[in-house]
Amino acid sequence: RSPFDQDTARKYFKDTDPQRLQAWYTQDVGGWLQAHQALERERIFVLDSSLLTLPDNPRYEQAAQVPLDEQEQYATHGTPTWCYQMTNLLHVSTTKDYFLFTGVRLGPGSASGLTEGKRLVTSYVAARGPGAIRLLLIDRGFVDGAFITWCKEDQQIDVLVPLKSSMAIMADAAGLAGRPEHPWQPLRMSAKEEQTLLRKEAAVCEEL
Repeated sequence: RSPFDQDTARKYFKDTDPQRLQAWYTQDVGGWLQAHQALERERIFVLDSSLLTLPDNPRYEQAAQVPLDEQEQYATHGTPTWCYQMTNLLHVSTTKDYFLFTGVRLGPGSASGLTEGKRLVTSYVAARGPGAIRLLLIDRGFVDGAFITWCKEDQQIDVLVPLKSSMAIMADAAGLAGRPEHPWQPLRMSAKEEQTLLRKEAAVCEEL
């Protein structure tokens, strides 16, 4: 919750340059969180991009019309919709159920999420230094060979792409899991998980 009404904040920042405001949040707020030991040593982050739809009003600055379907997802023959694209960098806790917004970029809905994501990571790492991000979780919007190579080689960031049930590689892993060479291994559960789960296991399938 905010200590004052959000409309007050909007009016207060009315004359603030948007790029400077976003840079302040990504660079200075991230530093404040680190100084107060809010960021865990594992330095696990999520890079996420989503569209923010707007009312049918062209007066929204730097907004763009993008064809969207009924689920507000991009569709070639969708309905032209005014929107922004928000790209977030989130720090994920490995011990507690929370995450922190450590960086943000807001641009027109037609902007490249890949380009915005790279700019966001660059800005954050430049302010925090090498090792600021050790593991970066990305979704399919950021699955790009050049981007992943840049993360690994130029920024020393390991990259993890979570699998979805519709992916062929997920079907391969499901078929291999449980075989003698890929046995199920028990995992430690939290007290909260023990209330609802009988057990939790994982099978590691390498070189898919």
